[in-house]
Amino acid sequence: MKCKKLKRLACLLLALGMLAAEAVTIAAAELPEVQPVVQAETADSGETDGGNFVIGTVQMPMTRESGEVLRNLVRLRQGPDSTSLILETMDFGEQVLINMDRSAVVPGGKWLYVRRSKTGTWGWVLREHIYIH
Repeated sequence: MKCKKLKRLACLLLALGMLAAEAVTIAAAELPEVQPVVQAETADSGETDGGNFVIGTVQMPMTRESGEVLRNLVRLRQGPDSTSLILETMDFGEQVLINMDRSAVVPGGKWLYVRRSKTGTWGWVLREHIYIH
């Protein structure tokens, strides 16, 4: 009887270990790419650790453009494809801030990564629905 319980416990622990390893693998795959920082502005005093690391919050420069929504019910999506989750819909004339750096990494240039001024939500929208100022 004890042997059966020990085998079940061992199987359960093995399964949990495998699930934990899978979760770490998935989480690591979703991490953003790290780019070296040559010069950085900080939101605090800008102290360093004496080496190559800045202590505090680093504000990375972002190439920004402003834009305007050209149609009603334009979908703001979680990812740069038409099957991604719709986060919100935007209306004609709404203002958006466009992160041109992040938009440029999507092949084909069909998608823009924008922040909706009305709600502050970041998401992806088809370039054809945005007038870039």
